[in-house]
Amino acid sequence: MKKVLIVGVNFANKGAQSMLFTLTDEIKKRNENAEVLFGCNNELYDENKYKFVKIHYSLRTQCYALKKRISILRYSITISKDLINILRKKKKLANFGHDLDLRKIISEIDLIIDASGYALADFSSKVELDYYLNTIRIAKNYSIPVIVMPQSFGPFSRFSTELKFEIGNLLRYASIIFARETEGKQLLELNWNLTNVKLSPDLVLQNKEINIGNILNTSDLCFNIPDILPNSVCIIPNYHCFEKECKNSSFKLYHEIINMLCSLDFNVYIARHSSADNVICSELYKHNINQRVHLIDRDFSCLEYDQLVKKFDFIICSRFHGCVHAYKNSIPCIILGWAIKYVELAKHLKQDKYVFDISYNHINFEEVLEAIESMSNNRIIEKKVIKESLEVIQNDTCFSVLDSFL
Repeated sequence: MKKVLIVGVNFANKGAQSMLFTLTDEIKKRNENAEVLFGCNNELYDENKYKFVKIHYSLRTQCYALKKRISILRYSITISKDLINILRKKKKLANFGHDLDLRKIISEIDLIIDASGYALADFSSKVELDYYLNTIRIAKNYSIPVIVMPQSFGPFSRFSTELKFEIGNLLRYASIIFARETEGKQLLELNWNLTNVKLSPDLVLQNKEINIGNILNTSDLCFNIPDILPNSVCIIPNYHCFEKECKNSSFKLYHEIINMLCSLDFNVYIARHSSADNVICSELYKHNINQRVHLIDRDFSCLEYDQLVKKFDFIICSRFHGCVHAYKNSIPCIILGWAIKYVELAKHLKQDKYVFDISYNHINFEEVLEAIESMSNNRIIEKKVIKESLEVIQNDTCFSVLDSFL
């Protein structure tokens, strides 16, 4: 039986959850008997519900697997934190004392897949970098193939010469590294002359359809999706767009967006793709009282969100995987973001004219409102463009690399 360890994903973030489900599905489609191991750090979820096995995967377990020494002080601190989290019910007692699990089973693993969204960059802390790099260190130490699935990379300007040298040696060990953006690919090649890097869109976008039977143990699947009125648009904000100096401008922009949508006879729904955006969604709803405006006040799994987004004519979104799932269902997006990943995602679907940087001093209200009016008039055409582009993307995917390992 093949054993595959997936790391860099979690249940706390819907995008990371979606990547876990997608990879599990793609592995099972190639080898239904493969055992998928989910490396996580104290995740709380119903473990009996899913067809992957949880392995406790923390900085401490990595160190044990690498046979690194851990100082008595650090060990005492982490043990104390574990006990506090157990008392606060943020961690299961069953997880306590499982630090050696990874070291016990590591020799049985046939493949490690890293699906981190964005971890290798010079703004990451030393702990975050160690956590990311330890995966490749473990793979190299135990001669296990490792695949780095599509993710963002860089910048690397603040790395020390010594660290850059080690990173280069580790990255060369990977069988293949998929970069999600051109800039990330170029930075990897420029800094380390890597020959194992390939440009590839987000992996969730490349999956045609998830076979639920590959993910869940139960056949009793019940999605709790609210009814949506015809002729509706969904607004999915991101609290990062409302921080500090951007706050007033962002609220004003969204107010004008909602007014415009209502004037175009759309029903407007405000929903969250992340629980972190709960307060922002409530504030937007509270300050835009209108019979056409509705608040969807609940969290969805990535599978439920995938069903929900199909119900809208188009969405206005600031969450990366909120846009990915929309595009995957041929639903057009007005993207209000700030990072290059939003631009390149939209380019893959020939939708880059609908992406806007709304970080401080970049908000152009008129351009955004004009794009919304254009989308209102051309949404049927844009759906077709997205669908045709998606067929090209899904014809040659990053998952083909799994064939030789499974």
